[in-house]
Amino acid sequence: MDRVIICVGRKVSLGILSREDAPDLFRMINDRDVNRMLRSPPPINSLVEEYEWIDNQSIIKGKNLNLGIVDNHTNKLIGVIGVNNMESNLYGTLGYFLYKDSWGKGFGTEAIQLIVEYCFNVLNMRKITANAYEPNAGSIRVLEKNGFKMNGRQEEHLFIEDHGFVDSLYFEKLNPNRQRNSFSKENE
Repeated sequence: MDRVIICVGRKVSLGILSREDAPDLFRMINDRDVNRMLRSPPPINSLVEEYEWIDNQSIIKGKNLNLGIVDNHTNKLIGVIGVNNMESNLYGTLGYFLYKDSWGKGFGTEAIQLIVEYCFNVLNMRKITANAYEPNAGSIRVLEKNGFKMNGRQEEHLFIEDHGFVDSLYFEKLNPNRQRNSFSKENE
């Protein structure tokens, strides 16, 4: 399939999702190991719902940017990454998932690096936030590798099977090139 690629990395690229991706996304999001550590989306009940999500959420739709993560070696879709709830150029919330066959290979780390660079350098965003559940060591690790700092915790926030009630950790990363003060003395 020909895919419009937005960002290219060494291991992965980020590209626009298409309806052809629906069966793969449906399989990924409904995998128990993938879904149980996600804040959203919940498991998808039908392929029709997956088509609707792709139609309504891919690329920049309103305040959301969602892209497919593509393995550069195989050209296969291996996950999704997005920044949602974007407020102008101020901030947005990072979310991502990889299919379990792709865990531990550096794909998540590079995908986050690519989308952060895009958001900071192209969209001129000031800050990106993210959440991870405490038992999700892999997700916490890739956020920290990309310079996200933990600065909040919601204790016993969610029940996860096999873990009980777990803490939700709040991370953020500021654009190093942001203007520190957008107001000049003339505006006072």
